[in-house]
Amino acid sequence: MGCCQSWACCGSKSKTDDKKKQELTELDIKKTKVETLDTLFDNASSPFNEAVDLKEKLDDAISQLKKLAGYKDTDTLKDVFLGLKKRIPNLKLELTANYTLKLTTGTGYSEDVADIIENLIDSVSAISDLVKQIQNLLETAVESAKGIIEQAETLQDTVKDANLNPLQMPRAVKNTSHNVLEFKKVDDIVKAFQQFIDDMMSEMKEIIKALDSEAEPDTMQSNGKTVETK
Repeated sequence: MGCCQSWACCGSKSKTDDKKKQELTELDIKKTKVETLDTLFDNASSPFNEAVDLKEKLDDAISQLKKLAGYKDTDTLKDVFLGLKKRIPNLKLELTANYTLKLTTGTGYSEDVADIIENLIDSVSAISDLVKQIQNLLETAVESAKGIIEQAETLQDTVKDANLNPLQMPRAVKNTSHNVLEFKKVDDIVKAFQQFIDDMMSEMKEIIKALDSEAEPDTMQSNGKTVETK
């Protein structure tokens, strides 16, 4: 388990922390005992549930980045990058299209420092990749949920036409209705999910501006002694 499963987890204490925290959980899809419907529900819920799993990995990746830099989970990403800038003068963070983040630091560091820098670069790359994967899954999740909702009446007819015994039928009808209601939640949850990502990217833009405004030192020690763990 990562830091937590809420919208404001492990990021900054800026925009997202002002929002009411929401628990982020997978869709509660119940079995109907009708194979075609269960497969349909499982496939339709998969993109959303995968996005939830990746959100946890994103929280872990952000936490790992902070620890590598010598900071705590409670520190903001802005604090982390500005602190790294003081220790790695040539550090530069870039944000390009499609949520792509890239960290560069220049060269000329000692082997131990170079290893730390490589891990930091890998962490930023992992965060970037996870955000892009989540974004794609959210788009698919909305379309999948829409498809289930539009078929609601047909799905109930499929249950009624299934060869279920008198004990199975009522539960299948009830569970089908329950599943449709779960998919009706997706649109609003995805909007909050998307807002979390947008706020995170806005924060990254603010960090980039702050880094660019930092005065560059006249010299940099090529042996890497300017970089220290906090």
